[in-house]
Amino acid sequence: MHIVIAGYGRVGRSLAHQFEARGHTVAVVDRNPAAFEEFDEIRGRKIAGEAFDRDTLQRAGIEKAGCFCATTSGDNSNFVSARVARDRYGVGIVIARIYEPRRAVIYRDAGIETISAVEWATDQFLQRIPSEGVVPPAPSEPAPPARRTPAVVDGRVDGECILIVGGGKAGAYLAEGLRRDHPVTLIELSADKIERLRRAMPDVVVVHGDGCEPQVLEHAGAASAAYVAAATGDDEDNLVVSHLVKSIGSKATVVARVNHPFNEWLFTPDWGVDVPVGAAAGLYQAVSARCEAPPIG
Repeated sequence: MHIVIAGYGRVGRSLAHQFEARGHTVAVVDRNPAAFEEFDEIRGRKIAGEAFDRDTLQRAGIEKAGCFCATTSGDNSNFVSARVARDRYGVGIVIARIYEPRRAVIYRDAGIETISAVEWATDQFLQRIPSEGVVPPAPSEPAPPARRTPAVVDGRVDGECILIVGGGKAGAYLAEGLRRDHPVTLIELSADKIERLRRAMPDVVVVHGDGCEPQVLEHAGAASAAYVAAATGDDEDNLVVSHLVKSIGSKATVVARVNHPFNEWLFTPDWGVDVPVGAAAGLYQAVSARCEAPPIG
């Protein structure tokens, strides 16, 4: 069987050796060419590039692969490349390594088999620690479900807001242009940018968190937003945001930034993307035009 491995770190190298020792053919993809310099002993092809790039995958022989293993250090890259291998190329066995257990559950819900080191290690500890003599904590009364009161910005309810994920140049430009006429919520992960964004745009709700986490998206109002703009500088992050917005039941129109033209083929409704755009100006024009358009019907 031919096996494609994404990521040539310790796990990827170990897998490549084990698979070749069992008689399989192997091709390894890693975005960092230096990953191959020190470890050059496998017989299979070593290809520098993104694991979800079409040309890179084809050079790795994805069309004849029976198995795809995503072992990079990025959960989003692993999820995107695993879905591409399964959905676009019909690879029969697709497994993704996931660091964050909460994401592992979501990716499994999308039909991707995942391996979480945290879950595995926790389970191994629990299996080895006897439960005898351990007094379980007294059960507590379940807390009533939290009710989130919609925030009001200039008299407008945030349930009708435009949600932007990514407070970099593109996201900040988009928020600046839209906030004059629409309630805007902005999600940004970098703590260094939070206060600057809040000072520059006091009427924008700035949420500190990872927009690739469903809990953060829900807290920011993605489920009831009219439009969501995935505006980060990483294509895999924008794809994951688009996927998660639709997976939590949001009816929002999702506008997603395409940073690398070679990845544009992925930005389709299959990923939850309604409108792919390739630049900050295009992102603003696409969202603002739809906000001003009269409702259909």
